[in-house]
Amino acid sequence: MLRRRQVQYTPLASINVTPFVDVTLTLLVIFMVVAPALHQGLNVQLPKTQSKGTDVSGKWVVTISEKEQIYLNERPVTIQELSQRMQAISQTDSALQVFIIGDKRSDYGAVIKVLDIVKQSGVQKVGIVTEFENTTR
Repeated sequence: MLRRRQVQYTPLASINVTPFVDVTLTLLVIFMVVAPALHQGLNVQLPKTQSKGTDVSGKWVVTISEKEQIYLNERPVTIQELSQRMQAISQTDSALQVFIIGDKRSDYGAVIKVLDIVKQSGVQKVGIVTEFENTTR
């Protein structure tokens, strides 16, 4: 009589990572597509000039909106908070550069008031941001 040999199954100790990698890459693509859309800048219309400006990304930027609301690096602040923050920042950084973005529809006096506060806070280098007007067509 023939005996059947019993086969013993041993559990597999490895994990199939292919589905995990697929899901991870799909999420990565989704975040790469959605992330730029989440960044909402302030709606400011800049005055146009003939000279090209500088890149202000990564620098201190004070924005005055059309309704004369003040933002420090896109965070709303009051005049008093702006003065306090500028004084604190200028004491820690002697080579501080601050750029002012004023909406062309805002009151000229509001832009000058912010410029004055920034200068009184001890900031020596202040720039005004404009939009380059390309006249060659």
